[in-house]
Amino acid sequence: MKRSFFLLIVFALLLTACAAPTAAPTQAVQPAPTLDPSLPYPPAVTTTPHYPTPAYPAAPQTERVFPTEVPPAPDANTGVITGRLLDIQTNASITNVMVAVGNIVYLTPGPDYVVSMDEKVAPRGSTDPEGRFTIGGITPGRYVLLIWTPHHTTAVLDPSTRQLRMIDVPAGVVTDLGDIFGDKPN
Repeated sequence: MKRSFFLLIVFALLLTACAAPTAAPTQAVQPAPTLDPSLPYPPAVTTTPHYPTPAYPAAPQTERVFPTEVPPAPDANTGVITGRLLDIQTNASITNVMVAVGNIVYLTPGPDYVVSMDEKVAPRGSTDPEGRFTIGGITPGRYVLLIWTPHHTTAVLDPSTRQLRMIDVPAGVVTDLGDIFGDKPN
């Protein structure tokens, strides 16, 4: 009995809600704006940001200046090498690349070896616009010079044999290698 009474009340409420007249809209409808045919469509809109925008000056365009390097004076425990790096195919200067010292690791048994370089600690220097470089702080020994970029590494070659050029670095001496040759990195 209670259930049927409850259903009767819900049914009556639904009929009352459905039978109520709907209210007319209270807002007036705005007519669409007319466009001036003499103006380009759509009209230009300018906006103002709601926050301050600082005016950043343009970065100055500066040219890299390479001072004429004087090789550092070697101490009794290290050596210095200098030279000029040229492309083995064109004899053009290889500029703005890193030249690093690679260690020769001999494989035993036998005369074979591999060249290794720790890019964090290996002695290195950059070539200037004429391909000249200087590398200091080299522990005495036999090395291979490497042309290093983040994506590619090549070794300095002997132009007559196109084999790796071994470089002996004595302590306390500045060794001028003169013109050395390598493949220009892409």
